[in-house]
Amino acid sequence: MTKLKKVYYQLKLSQISPLRIGNGENDISDNDLMCDSRGIPFIPGSSMAGVLREKYEKLGGKDTEKIFGIIKNDEATASHIIISDAICPWKICDNVKSEFRNVSISDYKISIRDGVAIDKWGVAKEGHKYDFQVVETDVPYFCILEWSGDDEEYENEVIEGLDILVKDVVKHGIQLGARTTRGYGKMKVEARKHQFDFPNCIDEWLNFNPWSESDFSGEKVYLDNEDKSEDGQFDRIEVQFKVIGSFSIRVNMERIEKAPDSVVMVNKDDKPVVPGTTWAGVFRHHMQEILSHIMSDNNDERTALDCLFGRDKKDNTLSKIRFGETVIEGGKSYVLTRNAVERFTQAPKNSALFTDEFWQGGVGTLEIMIDKGKMSKLQRQLLEVSLLDLNNGMLTFGASTGTGHGRVEVMKLNVNGMNYTENLKSGSIGFLEGLHEH
Repeated sequence: MTKLKKVYYQLKLSQISPLRIGNGENDISDNDLMCDSRGIPFIPGSSMAGVLREKYEKLGGKDTEKIFGIIKNDEATASHIIISDAICPWKICDNVKSEFRNVSISDYKISIRDGVAIDKWGVAKEGHKYDFQVVETDVPYFCILEWSGDDEEYENEVIEGLDILVKDVVKHGIQLGARTTRGYGKMKVEARKHQFDFPNCIDEWLNFNPWSESDFSGEKVYLDNEDKSEDGQFDRIEVQFKVIGSFSIRVNMERIEKAPDSVVMVNKDDKPVVPGTTWAGVFRHHMQEILSHIMSDNNDERTALDCLFGRDKKDNTLSKIRFGETVIEGGKSYVLTRNAVERFTQAPKNSALFTDEFWQGGVGTLEIMIDKGKMSKLQRQLLEVSLLDLNNGMLTFGASTGTGHGRVEVMKLNVNGMNYTENLKSGSIGFLEGLHEH
């Protein structure tokens, strides 16, 4: 006799980088954040399902259409798994007082970031300025996966399917929301699993609360002492650097009176950050500039960077290179007031007095991840030269780069876990030859 089974996975998601999930409205910014009735951000189950399904397919999982369902033409198949929204708990333990307290909007830092497209001269393109909301928090999100099936389906869909998927997201984490290739939406994942075999445990199932950590047996799907090898899908480059002079990733303060015209972008811990979008922009612009000097206008290789960094046009190619968000440790801020002057008389211009905040000094780490086998030899060489120029102060980032800001010196370079700092410092080419090319 075939027995019915139910399996519950409780995923506990902890934010590593800012999350950007829009609700389709533009009341506060051009792209407002998805929030519940309390004003607290959450991640829709549809977003969770899409990311988990894509990961499952990349892992070569069995019976994808049975587990996640399918809609094809007029035919639709129900999913064997129910995926909840990823929401925050109503209460959380206060580590200081060891007491449970209600979660409130004050536990979340919701900020507005600016986005802009620039031309080859580094000037903002007309009509390409926009802003969007992001959220940062130390409060975890909880998502429940509920699978139902019989003994035969259990072997194929759980043991050889969902267990492998959940182990992978615990091992490598998960990225959710928009601009994941630019460092947004990184999550650390913990998982617990509990299963019921019917009809033996109906009473236990009726009293079971999948949102409660204590209701799980405590069994971790993936244990900390198991293999922690690198994600096999990516080549990884880590660049540890120190800031030479100062820099500024500007946040416009026009909404606040009696504040500088712009301040340095900071995270929830008030530490300055360099977003992945900034890194992607300066590397792409620098590599394109190099390419323009070595290739003719009608050469097909001129489009090499579109294939690597992605396209925003009709074909919408996803970026194959990923830049993480860099947090700057150390250093201090200062405010600089300056004004524009007339070209010939050197007299100050009217309404041309600016006060900006800059960040002096500090160290950080730039993380670059590239899909294995998706980079050409030319793209690799362009990236090598750009890293050399980064160390030499010729590839700069942030505002006012034309006046000496945004320079760094590389302290350490790791490529897939191997140290290539000396190769970079000597100015030799070839230190990225270990990357997987197509």
